[in-house]
Amino acid sequence: MAITIDGTRFERAAERIREYCEVEVYKDRNYTGGYDDRHNITDSITAEDLESANNLYAGIRRADFQRIINNPEIPLKLSVIKDLEIGNLTDEQWRNIRGDILSLVAVFVSVRGVDLAKTTKVLHLKRPRLLPPLDSLVVKFLTGNDMEVNRFSEDEVIRIGLDCMEIVRADLVQNRASFDELQERLVDLPIPLTMVRLHNILCWTQQKWVKEQNPRAKYGTAVESLNQSLNQVAAPTKAPETEKTSPPTEIASIKEFRRVIARAEGVIVITTTRPPRAHSPLCDLVSDDRFVENTSIGEGKKVKYYWSASLFEARRDFGAVGCKRCRP
Repeated sequence: MAITIDGTRFERAAERIREYCEVEVYKDRNYTGGYDDRHNITDSITAEDLESANNLYAGIRRADFQRIINNPEIPLKLSVIKDLEIGNLTDEQWRNIRGDILSLVAVFVSVRGVDLAKTTKVLHLKRPRLLPPLDSLVVKFLTGNDMEVNRFSEDEVIRIGLDCMEIVRADLVQNRASFDELQERLVDLPIPLTMVRLHNILCWTQQKWVKEQNPRAKYGTAVESLNQSLNQVAAPTKAPETEKTSPPTEIASIKEFRRVIARAEGVIVITTTRPPRAHSPLCDLVSDDRFVENTSIGEGKKVKYYWSASLFEARRDFGAVGCKRCRP
């Protein structure tokens, strides 16, 4: 059974999950300090929720516990979000729930001392089939954004979090049969793992163990699921030798933006994130409203849009990475 996530083919996905359970943070029901056995599908945040998140290295300070627990907006925002299987949501259902999730994440990260990783590690416990934990390793694997090195505004952090969730949903939809089989093969685990969490573990281990070549873990060293080159990363796109390149052009007005969209050629590079993201002109993350919002001066920054003839040129000229949703 193989699962492909963003060009990475996991030939031994079940073995990878099992090895994570053995050497990283997973523990069985007899261990009182677990994480995956602490789902608490209610609308309020408790001290136990925060302690459980810290067992997955959320790093929430005791001084911040009460700021989260006593925030009156969090239970209100949680109450309108059901624990739905994100991989089962239709495009319309996702559009309907996306705004509620954005609002919930925005309230959480507005709390002093709380970032995206802390937010989502708590929220996964509250809605374990819908919301993935998104620490810096997972975000870097899914989007290329380095949350440890680069500084992002609160709005950028929220946008990155929602982008990650959209990628997770798309991956689970595209690989649904494989994830169903993966879950069945892991039914003997003492603590069942949701599909969102299975996807999360695959991304996290690939970034840490493989890409960053750091297989050392809390309870051992990852070896078994990494051998024999069984996790292959797709080769980077190369420009054909005969391809003629064109200089990138800045999209300076909504009129130019609409003209580029209408042509449906090349890619649109947006500097919202670091590294910049390249989108197909047909990507649903590229819209008139977002162009106007992003290119308006606010909070001391101005996002720029560029047109490039190809993803190869966008990588060459801007160091851009391809959008994980539209895969230009």
